[in-house]
Amino acid sequence: MEHQGRVDLELLAALLEQLEQGLERRRRVGRHTPAHLHVRVLRQVEQHVRGREQVGGAPEPLVGQRGGRHDRHRSARITPGSESERAGRASQGAVTHLLRVCSGLLLLAACRPSDPAPRPDPAASASAPATGAVIDHTVETIDGRQVALSDYRGKVMLIVNTASECGYTPQYAGLQRLHEAHEKRGLAVLGFPSNDFGNQEPGDASQIRAFCQKNFGVTFPLFAKVHARGPDKAPLFRALTEQTAAPLRGEVEWNFTKFLVDRRGQVVARFPSSIEPGSPELARAIEAQLALAP
Repeated sequence: MEHQGRVDLELLAALLEQLEQGLERRRRVGRHTPAHLHVRVLRQVEQHVRGREQVGGAPEPLVGQRGGRHDRHRSARITPGSESERAGRASQGAVTHLLRVCSGLLLLAACRPSDPAPRPDPAASASAPATGAVIDHTVETIDGRQVALSDYRGKVMLIVNTASECGYTPQYAGLQRLHEAHEKRGLAVLGFPSNDFGNQEPGDASQIRAFCQKNFGVTFPLFAKVHARGPDKAPLFRALTEQTAAPLRGEVEWNFTKFLVDRRGQVVARFPSSIEPGSPELARAIEAQLALAP
């Protein structure tokens, strides 16, 4: 058990080192995730367990010496329920549990190597009127035309910051389905490409448009690339993130954040990247707004 414990501790340390290296690379490009906190905690626990092993916190169970005069008596003293063996099993069990948790974090990180963990709350909704109207802004379409969002007055808008090289890029297909299903009822899906998150929208306007049409058959309106965060944040996204009701306020955290805007041009709900366009949460919110009279 002592040998196995040392082996597992070394494996745990190696797994933690892999996690820390990967997460450090993500941190350097601005992709800090909650996994960083988990790894810090696991590292502290691993060091604590290792420290106990070094000072003999879990003594090795006594084993009978074959042929010795204490052979029978020593073996009899060490029963499966003895304190020494329970301590050894507890120490080994703790290390085994940490290995499972650490391995799970590695698997989770591997599933989406380019994306951070989404916001923990699935959606936020406004409980008070927003202070800024989205329809007060003029934006540039992907082919260079100026469009006043007041043209969408009386419609429900779903405004999304998009990217072509993101783990969430397949959501374009779901956004297109929403457009096809609800356009005639007054839903306008509006896509705003942004290169702010992991440099995952490097192309120019013609490349973005061609990519979306070829791969996802996008026909809903696309607009020129914008900054969705930072000092050069576009006025529209400043309104979306700063001039809204308190539950909705805050910087965009990643690609494919979704802002639901009512017929008066006010943001009424916000959904993080992890909420798919076809999710029940988003469907209910859209239906609730479409049901209201223009």
